Amino acid sequence: MAAKMSIPEALQYVADHPDDVIAEPLEAPVWKLVGQTLFIIANSPSRTKRGSLLRATRAQKIIFNRLVGTRRPGSHPVAAKSGAIEFLDLTAGELT
Repeated sequence: MAAKMSIPEALQYVADHPDDVIAEPLEAPVWKLVGQTLFIIANSPSRTKRGSLLRATRAQKIIFNRLVGTRRPGSHPVAAKSGAIEFLDLTAGELT
């Protein structure tokens, strides 16, 4: 593990190693503690606690924006690629 990591690298590391439990939090790097806490908040909202869903949504947005990135201002939004499917005519030939 590197001592210094960028935010996307740290979040990706935490996402790839979800079972990596920290035994001694004082000896763990800060980026790992923050990343794990962010994923815990994003993945465990409670309907009974006020503001929990908002916190979870905000954490999910932070993770998504840091891992995937946002588009540049003024650029076009991502458009879905359209593909064509070519079907074979199975009624034209003889069936054996």
